[in-house]
Amino acid sequence: MLTDTEKENLHLALLAHLEVQGFNKTKVALKKAAGVQKPTEKAHRKIIPENWRAIVRLRRKITQLEEKNKQLKEDIKNFGVDKKNVDPLPKKPAKHAFEKHTGVITAVAFHPKYPSLASASEDASIIVWNADSGEIEQELRGHQDAVNCVAYSPIGNVLASCSADMSIKIWDVNEGKCTKTITGHEHNVSYLVYSLNGKYLLSCSRDKTIRKWDVATGVPRTVYQGHNKWVRVLCTSPDKNIFASGAQDKLIKLWEYSNSKGEALKTIGGDGVSDAHTQEIECLCFSNANADRIIIKNLLKKDIQKEEKLAAKQRNTKYSEQKKDDPGGAFLISGSRDRSIKMYSVHTGKIVLNLTEAHNNWVRGLVFHPTGKYFLSCSDDKSIKVWNIEKGGQLELQIQTAHELFVTCLAWCNSMDLMASGGVDSHVKIWDCTP
Repeated sequence: MLTDTEKENLHLALLAHLEVQGFNKTKVALKKAAGVQKPTEKAHRKIIPENWRAIVRLRRKITQLEEKNKQLKEDIKNFGVDKKNVDPLPKKPAKHAFEKHTGVITAVAFHPKYPSLASASEDASIIVWNADSGEIEQELRGHQDAVNCVAYSPIGNVLASCSADMSIKIWDVNEGKCTKTITGHEHNVSYLVYSLNGKYLLSCSRDKTIRKWDVATGVPRTVYQGHNKWVRVLCTSPDKNIFASGAQDKLIKLWEYSNSKGEALKTIGGDGVSDAHTQEIECLCFSNANADRIIIKNLLKKDIQKEEKLAAKQRNTKYSEQKKDDPGGAFLISGSRDRSIKMYSVHTGKIVLNLTEAHNNWVRGLVFHPTGKYFLSCSDDKSIKVWNIEKGGQLELQIQTAHELFVTCLAWCNSMDLMASGGVDSHVKIWDCTP
């Protein structure tokens, strides 16, 4: 209950607020009903707005504390677990939080052999970081608009980038300078990936095309056409024989890398197709060899499992004849603005896992764990999640509020137990995944 003085101050604050808002009739009625005799003063006008802002701040703080409490409970549950049997997974707090960029982080990519991380941003810059020490190794500037994607060559000696300025640039990592600029797309260049030997680049664009470029000469080799809207993302299979594309038309297309005619091998999804994405595709990722085995064993059943086992046996025979190990890539996962994550068989195009409400907002990044037991996702709901394939795609771990704003991209380091993420908050974060 309020004291008489507190009641009087509350009534005066309400009257002052109504007066400022111009609700004079309501003010007169309240003054009469409450029996207020004193006139309002300037100080009374601040009470309602200041207290309301304080309530909003407290609500935000409560939400943050609830998320922290949830994370601590998860940590307590895992405390004392035998680390010899624990897989490397990201844990809070982040090992490093880089704040050099001034715009949204659009992409992060690790060097194939070292813990060097390249980050791209809407501020038109690329920064190469030492993910272990946290030091800046290079700052690469030359694009005239947002840098949308970066990719290291297979041996890591050069870095490629693409931009909203419609260009692709090739950078000498050691010298820190641009050695070639490739043009040909007619709109924003969204994404790029290297071929297996590093001689070619694939890029996609808002001009609805995918193009294959000769890196040495900058000459276009093949134009792949099939999407009818902005092609947002590309992903190559581990052996680089096929690649996948995702677009604003809500379709996923599979292509043979060597097809000079540029015709799609297979189309997944579309209006009227059950379990298809209902909004545009934001991210794609092929499975690795470990994941292939675990998916076939734990996610598939009966005839579908038999079919995939037979396909896997045929792949193993083919690679054995070449004296190589099967690199994987039998499955493809996709994330969409419809908040779902879906996993498909590359062989049949059929869906094998459907997480319809994987996140509370757009799914922006996906990566398979090197053990094959998990895949990780990030989202505009600010979280990073780890999904357990051995347990049927069950949520294993989540980092709430991984970034202050939307989480836009993920990358896993091949040389150390590290993961990187980027966000709309302009921060690049390095997560320690050591067991």
